Amino acid sequence: MKAIFLTSSPFGPLDNSRAVEGFDPMNSLPENLSRFWKKNARCLVISAFPSDIPGCIKMRESMEQSIRVNFPDMTCLDIWDDRTEDFSAQTLASYDVVFLGGGHVPTENEFFKRIGLRESMQDYDGLVIGISAGTMNAAEIVYAQPELEGEAVDPEYRRFIKGLGLTKINILPHYQMTKSFMLDGMRLFEDITYGDSCGRRFLVLPDGSYYTFADGRGTVWGESYEIADGEIRLICSDGEYRTYGVDEYTHCDQCIRGCPVDQLRCANGRRRYFEVTGKDYCSDGEIPKDSGAAYRRKIRERRARKNSGG
Repeated sequence: MKAIFLTSSPFGPLDNSRAVEGFDPMNSLPENLSRFWKKNARCLVISAFPSDIPGCIKMRESMEQSIRVNFPDMTCLDIWDDRTEDFSAQTLASYDVVFLGGGHVPTENEFFKRIGLRESMQDYDGLVIGISAGTMNAAEIVYAQPELEGEAVDPEYRRFIKGLGLTKINILPHYQMTKSFMLDGMRLFEDITYGDSCGRRFLVLPDGSYYTFADGRGTVWGESYEIADGEIRLICSDGEYRTYGVDEYTHCDQCIRGCPVDQLRCANGRRRYFEVTGKDYCSDGEIPKDSGAAYRRKIRERRARKNSGG
């Protein structure tokens, strides 16, 4: 996959607190997208409410209008819903950009399963943009935060379901709107989500912020919070960005050793681990002893390549 952009609301805040035309410029989203957006791109949006045909038509038209503000040469914006007959991986591969639409997470998740999207996405080589529920369903294991009346108290409601497997990050969108939300007589975050975060991490985004995975690195852009083990903390502010996602950060990049993140040897590597995760470094196992021989060999090899002009 070329790049993944997981947004809360890419075309402006849902509460209309700011007027936006096109992609929301608040945290450099249009500029970052332009790095991966092909000229004359063929685009597809996959609906979260495939049986609501009038709603699908309206959504597609609104999205096309917004996209053309920034990318007027877009060739097409097609939509997959219950009218679609061909959901094949070959057809998916014909699109340069795929939007995962917003809506009700479990409803969209069932549609994704029905059309075999997880399997089709494994070999997709274009740009993926998640919107709200689409962002949530992009995860390996989705946290389907209760949303509708009755879901928080329904013993049959599944809060953790299999997603598309595009990331291990669980994202909760629209925080500026939902942080004070009450559901089934409980506070959505303090009484429901905080408890569900035990042993897990949730990345919480207000509209205007987003997460990317590109060039081998996960990055969060704009105001962002992390909920873990029942606590919340600010990890990034508007106008800023930071590396995020220890699941994608597998090897240290601070020296030539390239240690795995569970076997960091140097202070710089451990400092980098803290920058990425927000947590002090603690190895999961015994760190192997290092005589330094391998390190010195790599240094000699690098010097030899430099001297030979390689």
